[in-house]
Amino acid sequence: MIWQRFKRTSIFTADQREICFNYNGNRGCTNHVCQRAHICILFLLEVIILKPSTPINVDHLANELQFHSNRSFVEYLLSGLCTGFHTGIQQVSSGTLQGQNLRSARKFAVVVTKLIQEEVDNGFLLGPFNSSPFPICRLSPLGLVFGKYSGTPRLIIDLSWPHDENNTSSINDLIDKHECSMTYSTIDQAIHAMLKTGPKTFLCKCDIASAFKLLPIRSSLVPFYDCHWNDQLYFFIRLPFG
Repeated sequence: MIWQRFKRTSIFTADQREICFNYNGNRGCTNHVCQRAHICILFLLEVIILKPSTPINVDHLANELQFHSNRSFVEYLLSGLCTGFHTGIQQVSSGTLQGQNLRSARKFAVVVTKLIQEEVDNGFLLGPFNSSPFPICRLSPLGLVFGKYSGTPRLIIDLSWPHDENNTSSINDLIDKHECSMTYSTIDQAIHAMLKTGPKTFLCKCDIASAFKLLPIRSSLVPFYDCHWNDQLYFFIRLPFG
């Protein structure tokens, strides 16, 4: 059933009414006072509005950050979690482009199929579709990498494709490197923080699992973060790694 593609993502009509999943199921909705819209998703693909979602409790986070000194950062973070983050890409060339999946993905096809299903089940990826619900989309190549120490497989998407092929810009080419560059904290910064805090300082390091995938992509940019597998299309609604 087509509604199962969206089972972890709230779907809204153009007038902001949430669509009832039960109505689109095999048995239909039995709630006589259901507040959701009883509309068939199949005929609404062109007007569906994806509401950005995140497992982060935004209200709780806002409360925890109420005394944070950098208010502009706090407002940017909370706004992005609620409305989706703009990834910084500029104008994308017209027309749909589709790249060949990387050799690493083709070599471990069974693993990739399993990981894609997990991405869909976790609400990170929307699909599968037999054809795109968007007039223009960018289908970048899928790849597979394995953790250096754990050996755990991880799905990636090559957003640097097509690598200057036919003078076509990749998604990464369209992002300002100076504005969106990232640097990790250094050991010197950690030492400085400890010295500044003083004696009896505790130091810990946290690693957030699937950190990128906590961040929703702005709905208008979803058509440009796509992939294909086994002749079906998938769309990232959370920030992918690539």
